[in-house]
Amino acid sequence: MCEKYRPCEQSWVGRSGRPLTPLLLDCWQREYDKRPYRMFRFNILDFEERMQRKFHAVYDFLIIVSFLKKRPLCTARLTGIHLLPYEHEVIHSFVESLAKIRRIELRLMHLPTIFFEQLGNKFALMNVKELILEGTILTSPDIKALHTFIAESQILRHLNVANCSVTQYDFPLLADGVHKSSSMRSFVCNRLIGKRLSLDTTKVAHIVSSLIWQNKLEELEMQKCELQAQDMEIISEYLKVTGSKMRKLNFAYNSIGSDGAEYLFRAIILSNSLTHINIGGNKLGKHGGRTVAMFLSSCYFLIYINITWNDICSDVMNLILTTLKKSVKFHRIEIYGNKFDEKSANILRRLFDAGVVLQEEIDVSSVYDEIVTDYRVTRYD
Repeated sequence: MCEKYRPCEQSWVGRSGRPLTPLLLDCWQREYDKRPYRMFRFNILDFEERMQRKFHAVYDFLIIVSFLKKRPLCTARLTGIHLLPYEHEVIHSFVESLAKIRRIELRLMHLPTIFFEQLGNKFALMNVKELILEGTILTSPDIKALHTFIAESQILRHLNVANCSVTQYDFPLLADGVHKSSSMRSFVCNRLIGKRLSLDTTKVAHIVSSLIWQNKLEELEMQKCELQAQDMEIISEYLKVTGSKMRKLNFAYNSIGSDGAEYLFRAIILSNSLTHINIGGNKLGKHGGRTVAMFLSSCYFLIYINITWNDICSDVMNLILTTLKKSVKFHRIEIYGNKFDEKSANILRRLFDAGVVLQEEIDVSSVYDEIVTDYRVTRYD
């Protein structure tokens, strides 16, 4: 083996630890997958625990690439692998192995810019519909190369770049690729960073609004992006459009407050299209909880709502629970992380008995506590 780790004509004899083989990968696949074995999963931590040795970035990785090429897979999930930037032949072979896979998950990986450049050059050969890069650091050159692939691909429907250290300067280019894509329907971009400056959420809100105004996206998720109430005012103006295709919004763990919640719920009522809303961890407090209670019964198309961890007091939570009616049938309600009292537990019991809400449709339950000799609200998993 040369000093640049190029695979030479050498056997594994003399090396420490067991060699990785296609047969071993096939046996592992039978542990987590079922017939017809169309999903492949590889985690570098599991590998090192099983094999009791370090993962080799060339020899072991080429075995994985060979396995991907020979199997008719629908999903490939790789986690924690570090690709060497100067191994161009290995990266080229890796991109070829992903060509026929529809769902590609490359989590917590180190991918050199040449990987994204090769992806863009071979966009016509790629059959990927879902590309998930969660936790994989993306630099400015990476995003520039990825932009080409996103804009040119005719079948990519879902892009996930959550926790990828996307800065506020790179986000516009990424959003431009989503805007130019003719097939994109779902976009996830959690945790934007300011890069030495505070995050300009107003510009981010205007960019998000342009994506919504295009009326192509059906799902949008932007958690932990420091969005404020005034940003929701900008975004909600484009959600009110009749005939909007937007179905799912996830703005959890921002700082929209009670005013931002009011902007969103007014838009939900007017749009008649949104079915899923997640505003958990947004510091709604007492006033935001009252806003939810006031508008909730008018959201006839809403089937999922998440208001967890918003520091809503028990009196307001009781008000929210009493607004639940059979005419507005939720498939899932998540309210854990707020405050409840004995009255909340009794309201929940009456909702269950009347069939307004089923236990499987809500993340809290009412149980009898012998210590306080009364019912109390607990989490239901």
